[in-house]
Amino acid sequence: LLRSAGDELVAVLRDTAGKAAKQECVKSATECEAAGNIESWGVRFESETNTYYVFQGGSWSSGAVDSRRTLKAGLKFKDLVGAADIIFAQLTGLPSPAPFTVKIALTRDESVFTTITIEANGRITKE
Repeated sequence: LLRSAGDELVAVLRDTAGKAAKQECVKSATECEAAGNIESWGVRFESETNTYYVFQGGSWSSGAVDSRRTLKAGLKFKDLVGAADIIFAQLTGLPSPAPFTVKIALTRDESVFTTITIEANGRITKE
């Protein structure tokens, strides 16, 4: 359960960085054209709901949500208070802030967890 959740999150983060690097656009054709199809992408993590969102835009507040995922029952974000965002830069896909770390733990035993780290060079690892 923990392993697959970590693998899934790593895949989502890599995909999101790729969307930023490729300048993919999920907004309407008019909005994309006006923005020159150049957009950053990000992932927002929310501790209360153990949910993360992939969004297009330079910030959560101005972004367009592309997808939403909730951790499976029995899992939670560890050491996350409130919400946290990571933004992947347009064209390069490099993260900000960096390094950025997300931990997923078992709800019944938080000492059992996996750590996903996004480094400044864009490398995403899971331990």
